[in-house]
Amino acid sequence: MDGANVPAGSPITAFVYDGSTPVECGHTLVQMQEGQSVYAVAVNGDDPDTPAKEGAQDGEAVYFWVDVLGERRQAQQSGIWHSAVTSRLDLTIAGPPATATPTPTRTPTPSATPFPGGRKVFLPLLTKLPPLSGPLTVVVFQEGSGGYAGVKDATLDAWSPYSSFGADGVLRVHAYDVRSALLMFDLSSIPKRAYVAEARLELYAEGRTAEAPLSVAVYRVKRPWSEEHANWLWADVGQAWQEAGCNGPVDREQAPLSSVQATRAGWWYTWDVTLFVQDWVQFPESNAGVLLRTPSSSDWVEYQFSSSEASNPSVRPRLTVAYRAVSP
Repeated sequence: MDGANVPAGSPITAFVYDGSTPVECGHTLVQMQEGQSVYAVAVNGDDPDTPAKEGAQDGEAVYFWVDVLGERRQAQQSGIWHSAVTSRLDLTIAGPPATATPTPTRTPTPSATPFPGGRKVFLPLLTKLPPLSGPLTVVVFQEGSGGYAGVKDATLDAWSPYSSFGADGVLRVHAYDVRSALLMFDLSSIPKRAYVAEARLELYAEGRTAEAPLSVAVYRVKRPWSEEHANWLWADVGQAWQEAGCNGPVDREQAPLSSVQATRAGWWYTWDVTLFVQDWVQFPESNAGVLLRTPSSSDWVEYQFSSSEASNPSVRPRLTVAYRAVSP
């Protein structure tokens, strides 16, 4: 921005146009590497089998928004989309225009400023923001990336209630809660005294059983479980779920934090889990991960998401966390 690095944690949104309407098709956060602001964003392609435009088509221009300090600006560059092609694009944006300094005799009247794009702002449940120090740190947790080995996950299957699927390469979420998925990230590398500005869970849907949508919600799990032994009936050896499928109030929170509508395979899906991660950082013993399940269904369909054991490391589950250190 004006020749300077934008802050780490600044959101970048890729979009294409459907006529005159922008269609968002990729999201990421800026990271800081060797003193430079860098980013990598997966830009999804359009599904030709659906009438709505959901992503880019071959040879189509892709544009970018960059959110800096609560203000959205469009990058001065655009890219050309091609399937399975990686391109480098150095984005630049213009900073805010200079404003005149008000005279000491006049006090401007405060006015409400709407959040850009009309998006909701989720405030942390804190009565007072603690003192912060240092820059915003952005870290991406993904099994096998940078030596990280802190993910455990497993599918819970009502059709195979005694079988454990912790070693499978996919996580299965089926309509009518027939199958659901447990997922947990070790966050011990984040200081306990840290303020989490944003946390995003990303899963890659590599397959589905029918051309139908599925609502997938994330629920906070409240009790420990074993990747090796968890199944539809048991959280661990000798430790039964209160209700099968991790469905009791002792097993998990009964209301989901967020939900997305899965509509196609070959696509990344993102859930906002900021509130969960803030608690897990401050109280590591409370981190039992999340359960992904469908809260309601109208179509008989299953989506398969790449797990932490997927043969392709780049499509394994990702948790991106942006945080600031908190002064003692």
